[in-house]
Amino acid sequence: MGNSSKRLKAKLTRRRFIARIAAGLATIQAGSLLPSFGFGSSKSVIGQQALSDRKINEISGEKIILPRPEISGEVSIEQALSHRRSRRKYAQEYFTVRELGQLLWAGQGITGEDQGIKLRAAPSAGALYPMDIYVVLPVGVYSYIVSNHSLERISSKDKRIQLGIAALAQEFIPAAPVNLVITVEYERSMIKYEQRGVRYSIIEAGNISQNIYLQAESLGLVTVAVGAFYDDQVQKVLDLPKRHRPLLIMPVGYPLP
Repeated sequence: MGNSSKRLKAKLTRRRFIARIAAGLATIQAGSLLPSFGFGSSKSVIGQQALSDRKINEISGEKIILPRPEISGEVSIEQALSHRRSRRKYAQEYFTVRELGQLLWAGQGITGEDQGIKLRAAPSAGALYPMDIYVVLPVGVYSYIVSNHSLERISSKDKRIQLGIAALAQEFIPAAPVNLVITVEYERSMIKYEQRGVRYSIIEAGNISQNIYLQAESLGLVTVAVGAFYDDQVQKVLDLPKRHRPLLIMPVGYPLP
């Protein structure tokens, strides 16, 4: 197959992908899952109490203080481990902001302090924490701010379709109500460990991913860790800082019955 034929095939595949996903999202928005943009002004700071039971498609503030995470639940660690699977089919239903906050806390949230260092849920070599998590929602793209367990908006556009295209047109990515994008700034680790810091950072991404998997199981949600995507395209779609290199995409949702 010549180069021109390959380009034409890729273009047609992309068009079919966009058409299928757009049709699916239109169906969702036509029903009870229509995003509500009236909650909060464009420059509001939304408090945790008001947000706890809100669905993730009902937020619109520039800065969102997430509900306080729970440190006990009804599902044991053994049960979560037993049931953990990679799942790519999601119900057409949004979960709550409380549940989103719980997932983010499990991945990168602060769990304690030692000698002035804020320690997080996932282990990190030298407690240098080179990772960040970006949240791709129907109402925009947010950065998870670890220090005060909050979200800061970096885009008010729904980027799920573009993210799916950047991820080799994997249709389950834009079909999920939320995607967590785990990024790395290798320099934070390399300042101490030099080139070895790259390996330590990749290991840390796996730690974060497993935490999110287990927390999702505990909440009755499902997810999958995706590493198949074009790094530069994901960075461009989400307008990430140059040093924040994407390592994993984790779509999350309720499982299909």
